[in-house]
Amino acid sequence: MRSIIAVVVLVLVSAFGAKAQPVDVALVIAMDVSGSVSEENWSLQRDGVADAIGSPAFGAAITSGQIGRMAIAVMQWGSGAQVVVGWTVLDSRAGARAFAARVREMARLESGATCMGNALVKAGIELMAWDDQASRRVIDISGDGADNCSASVSDARAAVLAQNITINGLPIVTPTEPHIAEWYEGKLIGGPGAFVVIAEGFDSFANAFLRKLVWETAEVLP
Repeated sequence: MRSIIAVVVLVLVSAFGAKAQPVDVALVIAMDVSGSVSEENWSLQRDGVADAIGSPAFGAAITSGQIGRMAIAVMQWGSGAQVVVGWTVLDSRAGARAFAARVREMARLESGATCMGNALVKAGIELMAWDDQASRRVIDISGDGADNCSASVSDARAAVLAQNITINGLPIVTPTEPHIAEWYEGKLIGGPGAFVVIAEGFDSFANAFLRKLVWETAEVLP
């Protein structure tokens, strides 16, 4: 029987779609909507992503050349994982605002367990659809808890990293999971230039996400 890593790698390298527009970075924003995330905190997370992408600061970063040409997609994950706002190339303020509006309107489609392995595999498949048309491929995963699913996070992580995909983390620290940042740093992130930005509760998620978004997309510049 083939190992889990071998099977996941086979899925990832077989996931070639139509040739995409060349970009500096292809980014999957993977949002935790597992059962531990209340409806109020789901709204804070969704609106935080929308506020950051639609913000004047991010728009200015695009038009000034502070960040490179990017393609972005938004995925929700819990027990399962699915893309909710599909791939879009952001290269203007207007394009960023339009994408932000789509994020703000999206419904919550996932719940259940905190299955990070499933999330990583799905995000990896989506990123591999860009083939070699992206200089960098990044999974931006946020959440308020450690994995509690039977799927292997370590195997999924290894398979994703084997495809030269970077995993960055945005742990949301709460009284229930006060050490989640350490878990993200030790068990989740990896790849070229990987880093963690910490949100101290869901109320600070928007500011943390904006900092992280600019940092990870600015890395494409020489």
